This record gives sequence, C-alpha cells and structure tokens, in this order.
Amino acid sequence: NAHNDALMATLVLLSVVPLVGVGRRSSSQPTNLRWLLGTFCVGMSALIKYTTGLVGLFYVVPWARRLSSWPARALWIGGAVALVVGATVVLYLPWIDFPRAFQPLLVAAGGKSWMYSNWAPDLAVLTISDQLLDPNGLNPDATRELVRFWAKVVTRGLFAVYLGWELVRLWRLAGDRDTSLVEPILEASTRAFVVLILLVLTWVLEWYWMWPFALATLLGWR
Repeated sequence: NAHNDALMATLVLLSVVPLVGVGRRSSSQPTNLRWLLGTFCVGMSALIKYTTGLVGLFYVVPWARRLSSWPARALWIGGAVALVVGATVVLYLPWIDFPRAFQPLLVAAGGKSWMYSNWAPDLAVLTISDQLLDPNGLNPDATRELVRFWAKVVTRGLFAVYLGWELVRLWRLAGDRDTSLVEPILEASTRAFVVLILLVLTWVLEWYWMWPFALATLLGWR
C-alpha cells in the first residue's frame, strides 16, 4: 500500500552512505560517481513516496555547483536523471496501466476537498470560514472550500520561497570546495520535511514524522 515510509526512509539513509566515505576533516570530497550513487538512491526512495523528491533537490543543486562546467553538469546530472527514469520505466512495466495508475498520485498532490486531516493551517481556515465569513452557517461547505483554496495557495507559495532559500544556501556552501556538504544537506532535508508537514500537506498521518526524524538521527542531539 502507500504507507511504505520505512522503506522510503531506508533508501534515503542509504543515499548518504556514498557521501560519507571520506573523513569530515579530510580535504578530499565525494567523487562524481559517489554523488551519482547517492542521487540514484534518493530517486528510488521517491518512487516509494514522491515527497523524497525534496531531498533529491538538495543533492542535485550542490552537486551541480561542485561540477566545474556546464557540459560536466549536463553529463552527470543528466546521467543521474536518465538513470532514475530508466529504472522507473523498468520497474513500472510489469504493472503498466496508463494513465489510471497516476490518478492516486495526482489526487494526493492536488489535495482534493475531502483530503483534510491534521493540517495545521486548517485551524485558521475553519476560524475564518465559520466565524467570520459564514457565522450563520448558510453555506459552510462552499465557504470552507474557498478559504482552503486560498490557504493552499498562500502556504505553497511560502513553501516555494522557503525552498528557494534552502537551495540558494546550499549552492553558496558548495562554492567552498573544502566544506563538507553532508551535514548541510541533511539539515536542509530535515527542515524541509518539517515545514512540508506543518504547512503544505493537507492530509497528515502520524508516521509522516518518520521522514525528518530518520535524517535528524544522523545529526546528533543538537
């Protein structure tokens, strides 16, 4: 079923292994092959649950910064994408049912009207719709849906701005070739998962907190 979070988290943790084959204080850095293996593992994790695509961004952006030229970026980043896409096609072929197989994914990504559970902004949404806009309960469903629509627009816009900040930060850190990127990537991924759960996802189940928790365990008590 869709709740394979343990497998998803395992593949994300596995993606870190190629990047930590060097000492933290060593001047050497992961090779492009190590970056490729790590990114591929993240891609396989995203096939289990697409939210891991966030971690994929945090791998690709600093890796691209470390590559010396645009042809090198096209070769390595393009090769990683092609590898993930190729594996996706091979794994998907035995159960191919296009486009019906993508309907659950589109429903989840779109946040349909019935998919609201433990969404933090919904506290403000219900207050605005029920107490300010429609206190007499004349058309509560339509009012709630309208406010929820704009709440999703605002929260997703804020998340896009936040995500851009994380990516710019990683890009700048990657400019220093002596700096290890493993911890910054893990920190950004952990933060992004927390913000995603609290702000963006309208349907939140308790085991979603495994996503940031699994990565936070690699960062120590602080």
